[in-house]
Amino acid sequence: MITGSSHGLGEALALEFAGYGCNLVLSARNEEKLKQVCEKVKKQSDKAKAVFKKADVTKLKDLQELSDFAVEKFK
Repeated sequence: MITGSSHGLGEALALEFAGYGCNLVLSARNEEKLKQVCEKVKKQSDKAKAVFKKADVTKLKDLQELSDFAVEKFK
């Protein structure tokens, strides 16, 4: 799970981990940019799996929903 993955260091980490074929849960507040990063990840690696969910990590409810989402997608 990488928070803040719509740009900067979060995006760079997502692309780096994709190169290793990791399963990724990407989150940030900007859903459109998250979609773009998720597509980049999928193009970079045939083995990496990436899903995304809009979330604001300063809100406890969003964090719980993000955690539940990650578990559901990769159980």
